[in-house]
Amino acid sequence: MADADLIVPGRDKAWTVEVTKTWTAYVVAETPEQAGALAAEADEDPCAEIQTWVRPLTQPVKGADGHSIAWGHSLHGDAQFTVNEVVALLAAEGSGG
Repeated sequence: MADADLIVPGRDKAWTVEVTKTWTAYVVAETPEQAGALAAEADEDPCAEIQTWVRPLTQPVKGADGHSIAWGHSLHGDAQFTVNEVVALLAAEGSGG
């Protein structure tokens, strides 16, 4: 869930964070298809290894992702901003990524 804290231009920056989640599931099932389906259900494995790569986000994001609500600070005034709205706001305030 996105954090609905206030955006503070001049302090906050926009970031692209690529996340890779690696884990191993041990499944007993009749077929590989069933094993795969059961493993997918166990996706919330607390032992998953998660790696992240972070880079500044200074340009609008193409496609539907740009229209999603940003994680972290997402409120400005009385509105909750999308990723692309945050990028535009921070660029206008001179504190982009």
